[in-house]
Formats: sequence, C-alpha cells, structure tokens
Amino acid sequence: MLSCSACATHLQVFLAVVDAGCSVSAAAEKLHVAQPAVSKTLADLDAHFGTVLFERLNRRLRLSEAGARLLVEARQLVDSFTLLDHGMRLGTDRLPLRVGATHTVGAVFLPRLLVRRDAGACPLEVQVFNTHQVERSILDSSLDVGVVEGSIVSADIRQQVVAQDEVIAVAAPGVNKTDVLIVREPGSGTRDAALAKFATPESRLWSVASSAAMVALAEAGQGVAVLSAQLVARELAAGTLVRFGRTGFRRTFRLVYHKDKFMDSRMDAFTRLCRARAEGR
Repeated sequence: MLSCSACATHLQVFLAVVDAGCSVSAAAEKLHVAQPAVSKTLADLDAHFGTVLFERLNRRLRLSEAGARLLVEARQLVDSFTLLDHGMRLGTDRLPLRVGATHTVGAVFLPRLLVRRDAGACPLEVQVFNTHQVERSILDSSLDVGVVEGSIVSADIRQQVVAQDEVIAVAAPGVNKTDVLIVREPGSGTRDAALAKFATPESRLWSVASSAAMVALAEAGQGVAVLSAQLVARELAAGTLVRFGRTGFRRTFRLVYHKDKFMDSRMDAFTRLCRARAEGR
C-alpha cells in the first residue's frame, strides 16, 4: 500500500507518461530519471489499485479504461497536493491564481474586474482562449478558474453568472447583404449562436480567431461581423460601423471552476470579486 506522499509522487509520474503520449521513455527523459524507474512506478500503481492502467497494443502503450478514469482525478489530486505543499511552505497568498478568460471576456469584462482588486491581492497568471480551451484547461487543472460566455459541457464544472452581454451583427455603412459572415473560430462561445441567428444559405463564412481582426475586416467592408456590442461601442459611436439589422441575442458571462477545486483564500477572493461585480457592488 502506497503512502499519501508516495501516491502523489507516483501519480505525477503517471501524468508525465500520459502527457508524453503514453511513452515511458519520453516521460523518463522529461523527469530526468531512468526508464526502469518509471516502469516500476507504473507497476506499483497497478498493484496499488489492483488493475492495469496502461494496455500494450501493437507494441505501444495506451490508457486502459481504468487509466482513463484515474486520469481525471489524478490531475485534480496532484494539483491540490502541489497547492497544499507550496501553500504550507510559502503561504497560499503568494501563489499566482491561474485565470482563464475567453477573448470577449478578456477584452470587455476582465480588465474592469481586475482594477477593483486589492493592492495586496495574490499575483495572477491570465490566459485568454476560447470557451472550449478554457473548459479543457480547468478539467486538466492547468487553470484554477475561468470566466466564459460559451456553453460548458462537463458536469464537473460549476458555473455562476457574473455579467450580461449582447451580441450583434455589424458592418460598414452601405453594406446590406450577408454574403460574407465573419464569425469566431470553432470552439468559440459566440460561433454557433451567431450562425443560428445570422447565417443564410448563401453566406460564406470567414472564421477569425481575433476580435480586433473581425472589427477591421467589417470596417473595410469585407462582410458582416458578429460579436459583442461592447467590443464595437467606439466604432458604432464613430460611425465606422453600423448595426446590421435590429436583431441580436443576449448571453451571460459565467465564472467557472472545477467542482472538486479547493476553495482557498485566492479562489475565494476572486469569486467574491466576481459576485460583487454581478450584484453591481
């Protein structure tokens, strides 16, 4: 039977093998240990759990069903153990909080939120992705918390509404057809809803991962762009873009984090800040 500390170390090796494409040799090289040591660690885990975590097919390893089940929990356990270890040694408040945001949230919501933080608050590491990437990063524990506008699939992620947003279609003055519809890339929170609301059988889609590029393309008369009204407030006021049609749709910005995430002082402070923003305080 493995001790708690030994089990945490073994799980780190397990994750290294998975992240190396189920390659023991590649994991050993990354961990700077001998390959037999990694193989023994995996054998110890098999014995501890009474199952086989990797299967060998065509001379290659792949995760077994039991290994796939362990993978999700292992990331959370290793992340929590690392946080506990660092927090006890250094103090949790000195650790950076890893925050993920979608492109729209990162441009119109997060900056206004962060200026309200206390001067002595913990440091942050901010990453801006689309909704799918934020969800995946929370599930694999590479992010602590996120704020998104798109749909979250996993039942393991908790969600709290923190703001409202309106999505509209805009174009340069004089553009009156949607031959080209400029939308976000697959995985973005606005893409599917934008297609359902504004696409026509004749529409040619331009998938653009940058909101700034979408605005520039629309201003140049290259098509109709669908994005947050907050992102184009200046262009609408200046008249370089106009609202295309009268319809749009509303959506929410939501705070998201793993249901098993330990709510330490850093997480608690950030979630309270988001709730205060949602309540208009």
